[in-house]
Amino acid sequence: MDPWKFKNDDHYETPDKAWRLLTQYIPKNFSIWEPFYGSGNSSEVLTKFGFKHYHVKEDFFGINSTENDIIISNPPYSIKKKVLEKIVTFDKPWALLLPIATICNQYFLNLMKNTYYQIIIPTKRINYLKKGEKIHGAGFDTIWICVGLQLFLPKRQIIYEPLVDMIDVKIENEKSHEKINKH
Repeated sequence: MDPWKFKNDDHYETPDKAWRLLTQYIPKNFSIWEPFYGSGNSSEVLTKFGFKHYHVKEDFFGINSTENDIIISNPPYSIKKKVLEKIVTFDKPWALLLPIATICNQYFLNLMKNTYYQIIIPTKRINYLKKGEKIHGAGFDTIWICVGLQLFLPKRQIIYEPLVDMIDVKIENEKSHEKINKH
């Protein structure tokens, strides 16, 4: 299978704020493998967030191991079953951004029946990017399905997170620093 010939509907980029939902729980010293290249936007985002990462065009299904600490991706949804079947073979923590309906599919339930996983649920739908432009109103909800991150995520299995713009996070951080400096 040519790894870069997916359905046209599979080429959607993950916006910064969707990455932030997950990366806030990942230690900065972890190296990340993002196996689905897409437009290459993920590399820019992970760099901006201060992570070492590996993100090149190669066939995910032809790789059997990675030196990276964690695998994180928003894979093509048309092959999500195949991606899940492959990713569970790696002895690494992983997180995939997938449609919420994935966790109700029988193949997912069978594949994950003996696996502890956590879910990060955005409190509103993610507006993905297509060729760098935000599209309005994805027709479905997506979640981060996380395996092996129980040391880093809160001790709940399901985590609801507000979907905020990075500018909002920066403003909140500046306000927090101002309060601390006043005391």
